[in-house]
Amino acid sequence: MPFLGLYTKREVEVALKAVQVTARHLLAGAGTEKWEMPDPSIFRNQAELFRRLPDIGIAVEMLMNVGSMLAFQVMQRLSNEEEMEIPNHPLELLLTTPNPTQSGMEFMQDTLGFFSLNRNAYWWYNKTGPDAIPNEIWIIPPDKIVPVPNEKLYLLGYLYDTGNGQKISMETWEVEHFKGFNPFNRFVGLSLIEALAVSAMGSIEARKWNTKLFGENNARLPGILAFKDQINETDWIKLQEDAKDNAAKRQMMMLRGVGQGGVEWMQASATHREMEFLEGLQDTKRLIWDFIAPGLSSMLDPSATEASSKTGETVFRNYAVYPKMKYIESRLNRRDRLGENIGLVQSYGDNLFIRAEDIRITDRVLELQEHEKYSLVHTIDEIRREKYGDLAIGDARGRLLPAEVQAARVPFENESDGKGKIMRGETQAGAKKAIQTDYVPDLIKWREKALKRGAGKVVDYESELIPIDVHGDIVAALPATKSKTDIRLLFQKYIVHRQDDNVILITLLEHALDKYER
Repeated sequence: MPFLGLYTKREVEVALKAVQVTARHLLAGAGTEKWEMPDPSIFRNQAELFRRLPDIGIAVEMLMNVGSMLAFQVMQRLSNEEEMEIPNHPLELLLTTPNPTQSGMEFMQDTLGFFSLNRNAYWWYNKTGPDAIPNEIWIIPPDKIVPVPNEKLYLLGYLYDTGNGQKISMETWEVEHFKGFNPFNRFVGLSLIEALAVSAMGSIEARKWNTKLFGENNARLPGILAFKDQINETDWIKLQEDAKDNAAKRQMMMLRGVGQGGVEWMQASATHREMEFLEGLQDTKRLIWDFIAPGLSSMLDPSATEASSKTGETVFRNYAVYPKMKYIESRLNRRDRLGENIGLVQSYGDNLFIRAEDIRITDRVLELQEHEKYSLVHTIDEIRREKYGDLAIGDARGRLLPAEVQAARVPFENESDGKGKIMRGETQAGAKKAIQTDYVPDLIKWREKALKRGAGKVVDYESELIPIDVHGDIVAALPATKSKTDIRLLFQKYIVHRQDDNVILITLLEHALDKYER
């Protein structure tokens, strides 16, 4: 399909870049595929199944409703590999109200609806240039637009059909195209409806037959009245009218003067039970639901147990809704390898990305157990960053292990030990002084130095506070370490706190093993 209009200056510049960076076979293939693009009206035919078949309608509707409730967060990458959320960012506000006629939820419902049904969804950005920030975002139905491949640019742009014979060309930066996998075409997605077409049409025809059986034939199965003798034309017409009228009025047809064996009724159709009619409809529904929205059939099955229903919901959220939201997220975050700002997020600046809300259902008990084990050999800042996505504390506490914080804590004056006994503690000023005279800070600095040098190396550290025996044991044990975890565990055994001339030795490894065995 030829592209309307002439090449712009920018298109020529991009074409020169494309020759340098795009494989020749891709450009040649694009030149061929521009004549083989599927007719976009096929997407309207697929939408007809959404309208006519409840099974497809329910599956797509569930995906739309659940996915559209999720929020997008705008995040910023910091120099220390940490991430920070930016509340009320202009991009977040734009997705909340993308255009004057739609709310953010309505807009995302349309996006997920078209993508789930046609495996193609299109956004149009109302903006002045490729790097400009859009003022509005609008949905374009897939049956109204088609990509335009090109042997020089690979993708020249898009062609919009207004429906009145006029076609409008659109630039690549004006349109965001979400497409599914298609083994036959690189530029448009292949709808799952095509694989379900035969089953879907069979279900529609079965429902039509059932409706006519109960609506027009009053649930009477088709049959044959066989007459032994020939009947004259006048009586035959009257007999047909009586049969039709009696069937419509749910009356029994009565004949007289036919003689013995003159009329015989023969059943011409199997019963619902013999055809396994309902079982066939249920099987088709399960096939459609499992194909479009995995987990939905077991989640909504009236005979499902609580366990199977929850399992179905987990599958639906984790493998039907969440991947689609992550795909939309990845498209909005993309950047081409030439460094041009072609993704929506990149229009707002560097080091920004968008993140979809995670609705996956996880085992919370197992997750908390993993966090507990993770905290044994990771610092507070590492736990905040990896497990909770929070920023570092910003002081020395963040470089401590959680157990080290517990070890360094001093009971204050008149504090209970939890068993009803009042411990003789110190004032806050006294506690701070005790911590300052302790050699725990020097051990932590030594550990950081050893972690930077790596496992299996002798790393010495000069300190007037660390006892000679502790210093000698650590120096002797460092060459035997094989990982950073070994280094951390080595230093944990010697982290102490002094209180009232008593040395409290805490071995975190033994403490963890003892807690695990209990």
